[in-house]
Amino acid sequence: MDEESCILLLDLPTSYGKTSITISLSSLIDSKENYLFDRIIHVLPMRSIADELGNNIRDELMKQYGDGEKKVEKRLAVQHMSSPGSPFFAKRIIVTTLDTFILNFVKMPPHELRKIFKYNVAHFEFPRSMIYTSIVLFDEFHLFSPLGSRENERKSISSVVAAIKNLALTGVPVIVMTATMPNNLKNTIKNILETSGVKVIDETYKFGRDYEFDKRISEKKITVEECVEAKGEQFIEKVVDKALENINKGLKTMIIVNSVEKAVRIYRRLKGYALLLHGKLPDKTRKKYIERLENVRKYKDTDPEMAYKYQPDILVATQVIESGLNLSYDVLITESCPVDRLIQRIGRIARFKEHNNGRVIIIDDPSYRLYDSKVTEDTFNFIKEPEIGKDLSKKCRELLNKVYSNEYVPLNHNLFEIMFYLDVFPRYDVSYSKRVFEAYKGFTDNFGIITVFSENNLCREVSIGLSENRAKSILKKYRKVVEIGRSGKLNIVSIGEERLNSLLKGSLSLNLLKEGILGIAVNQIDEEVGLVEF
Repeated sequence: MDEESCILLLDLPTSYGKTSITISLSSLIDSKENYLFDRIIHVLPMRSIADELGNNIRDELMKQYGDGEKKVEKRLAVQHMSSPGSPFFAKRIIVTTLDTFILNFVKMPPHELRKIFKYNVAHFEFPRSMIYTSIVLFDEFHLFSPLGSRENERKSISSVVAAIKNLALTGVPVIVMTATMPNNLKNTIKNILETSGVKVIDETYKFGRDYEFDKRISEKKITVEECVEAKGEQFIEKVVDKALENINKGLKTMIIVNSVEKAVRIYRRLKGYALLLHGKLPDKTRKKYIERLENVRKYKDTDPEMAYKYQPDILVATQVIESGLNLSYDVLITESCPVDRLIQRIGRIARFKEHNNGRVIIIDDPSYRLYDSKVTEDTFNFIKEPEIGKDLSKKCRELLNKVYSNEYVPLNHNLFEIMFYLDVFPRYDVSYSKRVFEAYKGFTDNFGIITVFSENNLCREVSIGLSENRAKSILKKYRKVVEIGRSGKLNIVSIGEERLNSLLKGSLSLNLLKEGILGIAVNQIDEEVGLVEF
């Protein structure tokens, strides 16, 4: 086997600092001794995490370069559908999302999707050459898998494993990073890659490898204080009561629920104390809220007490908070969820140095289960076991493998093989990629995010992204789309019954792309809480 045909799998605990690897690697880009890569591409599952990592890297590079903001901007870019920092991956450090990375990998640059569907051409080899001269890091890898989800499309996991295989076989350095990958998923990936000739070097953290980290973890204690059920309105009441109870005790509280609707309702009840974060906030609002947490990032390493002080007393969030934001709360009130997501949520409490005690309250709402019902229920039941609940931080790995012991993660082997041919054979150009894209409705599970604009403020900063199903219901209600006029100005166009039915038939995302439509329009988007209709 070619020695270069291998990948590094880093299975490290939450709060270990996996993302700092990119900052460390950045110092090697210009080194004369580095002959392996010209740039770093750091791939993440969600835009919110990518934005946060981009900010962290920017802060660290500014420290290195001193007063060198322009130099940092020339080297670093966050690139995804809402952040065109380096559309063709040309900068030296790229933080991106899986959907953006995969589209560039399979000859469909996201920046040129409309051109692809209109003219069947694209400058696809430029971003691909950037990818093949990079070191590629796939971070929060567990979120590319369908484990714990009610949906089981398997597009993301199939596409990312296919990309890893092809990159590794051509000598591209690849690092896979995770904190919550169960053994069965790890073994599935190992078997597929090693059968293809790619060796997987598994570096799973073991006690005794890092004295300072071991000492910090041994001093921490995360206790499950309560596991209860509460349905519907009782769920909201329970969360609010528990949050106020902890605030009265002087304890900073993080609330994580599984839907935007619940997050907004809870936030409105706690508005005087709380900050709201979810994936359906307008970009302008989300950036403003993130800026309020800027001092947390500023002080987290040098003065943890000051960082803690700057945190909002209550943070109300959805699952977008599970990775990325480096916060440290006293109490976590969380809606029941699969074990891997629960571990990520727990990683947001007692996180900073000398912040050693955290408490967890888990509330299950059987009337609403966003995730796989069995996995969610098994997690909830196992957590209630006294030996696990009395110090959860020491039982995470055991709990992870216990819940997922009988779960299997098969790949979509047709898509896996197609990805190989699209990448390897020159004659499979953008027209072939487009046909596969249409047949599979994208290459990742989360493809289909549709931009929604506000009529009152027709700009991207106040737009939000919605899923296919939600966007279809919004389009039925408002019957307005946003198009680019000849002068480049955004225009709102009302559509009739015939065009509405045509757009709603099949994939709305694909239909909008084919017709050159930027998104859909609503009367107004609430800039504080996003588009919420319930």
